Order: sequence, then structure tokens, then C-alpha cells
Amino acid sequence: MSNVYRANRKASDADIIRLNSVGLSLSTIAKQLDCHPTTITLRLKALNIAPADTRRTFMEDIFLS
Repeated sequence: MSNVYRANRKASDADIIRLNSVGLSLSTIAKQLDCHPTTITLRLKALNIAPADTRRTFMEDIFLS
């Protein structure tokens, strides 16, 4: 994995962290930010942030409705 900063990133780290902290799934974050879920996973891993526990999708249901 590369730690090189890329100026052409579709999503900022702040957006990914914010949506993850709300409790949205990786696929929902990816759809919202127009990128692939693997991209979200790799960016969170590079930031040493665990993905949100999405077994309870309460916030995702509110977000999508």
C-alpha cells in the first residue's frame, strides 16, 4: 500500500472519517463519495481507523431514507 499523497483523490480523509464515525457501512460511504469500497477500506487502514461496526444499521437506515 502506498502512503503517497495523491492530489486527484475523489474523497478527502475528513469525509471518510466523518461518515465512518456516524456508523455507515463501507459500501454506503463508497457510494456517497463515488469510489470503490476497497478504496475506503485501504484509506481507513492507512489512517489506523477501524471500520464502523455495521451490525446495527440504524444510522444507515436514517441516512438512506
